[in-house]
Amino acid sequence: MANKNDELKGKSRQTLNREQKDLQDRQALLRTRKEKLQDRREDLRDDLYKAMKAENEAAQAVINKQLDEIRNDLKEINEEYKTNSDALENYSKVIKNKDEGKSSLVGTLFAGLGTGAAIWLGKKSLDKAYEADVEGTLVNKKSLDIFNKLNPLKMIHFKR
Repeated sequence: MANKNDELKGKSRQTLNREQKDLQDRQALLRTRKEKLQDRREDLRDDLYKAMKAENEAAQAVINKQLDEIRNDLKEINEEYKTNSDALENYSKVIKNKDEGKSSLVGTLFAGLGTGAAIWLGKKSLDKAYEADVEGTLVNKKSLDIFNKLNPLKMIHFKR
């Protein structure tokens, strides 16, 4: 399965979605076909009981042959359905991982931009505070004192 997942990871998102949709359509077709075969099997069983009651061995043989073919078809459908279900699960996992990877990348990008903006705004406000302090127009000197005491801001080199 890991090899199949690796193969899927190399495909584009559009290809993955298309292949997943094709598998889902195939699953729907298999379900419809299985239901028809099961209905036909029930009808044949009724016919078999009638032939047994009428002691018509030729009809019984034909009906049993048809039931065997339906049984084999149902077995093949069930196997393909199981294989497709496993494949769909792999597609879902790969697509989910790609989505989570993108959202994680976008989240990191926005966090980085937010941090950069906060630092830039902090620098601008400190520049204004220093400018106001030099000009003597600073009204609330406590805010400048708080900025001067914060160690992370002292690590950033500011131009005056």
